[in-house]
Amino acid sequence: ERVLQSNPVLEAFGNARTLRNDNSSRFGKFIELGFSRAGHLMGAKVQTYLLEKVRIAFHASGERNYHIFYQLLRGASEEQKEKYHLAAGDSGGLELPNIFHLTKQGGAPQLREYTDEDSFAYTVKAMKALGWSEETIESVLSIIAGLLHLGQTQFVKVASDSGQDAAGIE
Repeated sequence: ERVLQSNPVLEAFGNARTLRNDNSSRFGKFIELGFSRAGHLMGAKVQTYLLEKVRIAFHASGERNYHIFYQLLRGASEEQKEKYHLAAGDSGGLELPNIFHLTKQGGAPQLREYTDEDSFAYTVKAMKALGWSEETIESVLSIIAGLLHLGQTQFVKVASDSGQDAAGIE
């Protein structure tokens, strides 16, 4: 059960929507199995390969960032949205994924085959099945929310005392 439940977590944090595929993997895995001379499984070694640059900072129109961002923004309860400071407030009628820079770049499209709301519940259920404590799950979701907020940071060019340009936070 735990092996099966690792898949939703890996997909949420490692897959994204591209123009060609709603659930495109952004990483690869090679699993090397070790067997005894008698043919019994002795162990395994997993190597992970990054297939592309991390897409957190930028993705093209019609594409999405990693699924977990949209799952949290669309699937979190109102209480969770308040806790992570994701409540829309005066959103001008925009849906949350169209407010945050890291999720709005591609137009925050919905997936064709399943909803982010259902996927969020499934991902959290999988985390629990993997033995993650409530505190660990809350910490991970808090980090995801923190990344969303960090993505809202705007930088401006400022002159420093030495006369060289420097970056400042707008």
